[in-house]
This record gives sequence, C-alpha cells and structure tokens, in this order.
Amino acid sequence: MSWTAFLLTISDSVATGVREDASGEVATEALQKLGFEVSGKAVVPDEVEQIRAALQTGIDRGVDLIITSGGTGIGPRDHTPEATAPLLERHLPGLAEAVRLLAFRETPTALLTRGLAGMSKETLIWNLPGNPRAVRQAFELAGEVLRHAIEIAHGHTQHTGENHIKEE
Repeated sequence: MSWTAFLLTISDSVATGVREDASGEVATEALQKLGFEVSGKAVVPDEVEQIRAALQTGIDRGVDLIITSGGTGIGPRDHTPEATAPLLERHLPGLAEAVRLLAFRETPTALLTRGLAGMSKETLIWNLPGNPRAVRQAFELAGEVLRHAIEIAHGHTQHTGENHIKEE
C-alpha cells in the first residue's frame, strides 16, 4: 500500500531564509525509507494561524500523515501544540510520550517538549521537535508504528503478521 505524507517545518529562521531546513531533510529521508510518498512540504513561521492553515491544507488534501517539525518547546514563539490541538479528533499520546522518553535518556530537557500526536479525519498528525537528531530518533523509535496506525485509521483492521508490532 502507498501512503502520502506532508511535511510542515515551523520556524521563524527557516521561513525567513536565515537557516536551512535540516529537520525537514531528515524527516523526508526517514519517510521515504518507510515507503511514504512526500506529496508536499511547507515552511511557516511560528504563528498559530499560519501553522493551523498549513495543517488544514494537508488534512483537506487527504494526506495520510502530517509531520511537523519545530515549535514544540516552551519558548515564547513555540506555538505548534496550540495550533494542532483544535484539529485533533482523537489523540495518540503514546507517540509523543515515547519520543520524549527516548530523547530524555540523552537530553533531560527533552521533557520540556510539548509535541502532540493524533488523528484529524483519516490524517495522522505528529508534532516533532525542530532538532534534526530528535527527528531521526523519533522515526527510529516509532516509524513502523506510523504505517500500522494509518492502516487502522483507514479501516484495515485485520491484524496480520505483517502489520503487527513484533514481540521479542
């Protein structure tokens, strides 16, 4: 099955061309390795209305997955969770909690990240930090879970060996 993804980088400095979008590049590579077609990318500044509008664009296009990168901290310009929350119909806290816990092992301040995950219609939205290393770690931890979640969201509820998480 082929799945589509939309990448949204939330960063004042990337939006103004001061900095490269390193986290977006990491996410693109990770998604392609998982078999997702990256059907769109956008960069917006840390403004709630612009973030929400970009998210809504992805939802309206019917993409399977929206990955956001950036704006999940506690700084005065970090608004990604506030922009995302009203769009989520079903929350998936395990994705966000797992990312925080994994990153905490190396970076205790990771516990301050406020990213969310959840479903809006049949689109899974996952807020990731803006740090490229954190994005890479998130995909290493939960990349396979994304495909499974999207299959379930699309009504493919038959639990077979190929889409179930393997037990060790």
